Amino acid sequence: MTLHVVTVVYEDGAQLNETYESCNLGEPLHLRHWIFVKRYNDGLSAKYPQAMVLPSLDSGIYNAMNLAFDHLRAQIDDDDLVVFMNAGDLFVESELLSHLAEHEAKRPVLSVAGVRLTREGIIVGLRRAPVPPSTPGAIIYRDYPCHQATFYSAGFLKRIWARRGFLYREDLRSCADLELYLAARKEPLLITPFTTACYDVAGFSSKQSLAIAAEKSSLLCEYGGTLRWRLYARAWSVCARLVEPKRRLLRAIGGGS
Repeated sequence: MTLHVVTVVYEDGAQLNETYESCNLGEPLHLRHWIFVKRYNDGLSAKYPQAMVLPSLDSGIYNAMNLAFDHLRAQIDDDDLVVFMNAGDLFVESELLSHLAEHEAKRPVLSVAGVRLTREGIIVGLRRAPVPPSTPGAIIYRDYPCHQATFYSAGFLKRIWARRGFLYREDLRSCADLELYLAARKEPLLITPFTTACYDVAGFSSKQSLAIAAEKSSLLCEYGGTLRWRLYARAWSVCARLVEPKRRLLRAIGGGS
C-alpha cells in the first residue's frame, strides 16, 4: 500500500518546502508526494527531487485538486491511499505510521485521524476525528474532518470520479472537501485516536466566514438535517455576519486605549 500525498500550490515558497520535508519519511512508509504548481518552472524538480513536480493549468484550488487527481488516477492502485495536503501542512510521523497500520489491517474505504492546530509553531489546540455515526448536521457543524487527516482509498476516489466526473465540487469555494466527506459518509469508515498532521490556523476574514456559513447551510439542505441543525445553521449564519462589526468595535476600543 502506497500513500499518495497531493499538494497543489500557486507558486513555490517556504511553506511548500516545509510540507515537502515533512513527506520525506523513508521506510517503512511507502509514500509518494505529488506537487502541482501553477507558476511552474523547470528548477522545481531539482529542488524537490523526492517528489513528482508538475505544472497545473488550473482555475482555482478545487479545480487544481481535480486536475491533480485526474492526472494520477491511472497511475495508482485501487488499494493505495490518497490524502490532500496544503503547503504548510505537516505530518506527525509516529502518529501517521500508527494510523496507517490500523488502516492497512482493517482496509476501510476511508480513515480519519485528528490534527494539531498550531500558531507560529506552537500547538494551540486539537481537532479530533469525527465521532461515528454522525448525522449530516453534526458532520457539517461539529464533527467535520480535516482533509489533512482524511485518507481515501484510491479505488473509492476512482468510483466517485467515474460517477460524477470530479472529486471536488468547483461551485464551492471553501467546503468542497467537507462535501466529498459527506458523499462518502455511508462507506466503511475507520476513525483512529491519532493526530497525524498539524497545520497553522490563521483564522478567517469576514468575507470567508460569510462564504463558509452560506456553503454549510447549503450542504445541510442538500444532505438533510434535523430541525435542530437547521436552527443552528441560522444562528451560525447570523454570527458570521457579526464578525466584521465585532472586529471594528475591538479596533475602536484598542485605538482609544
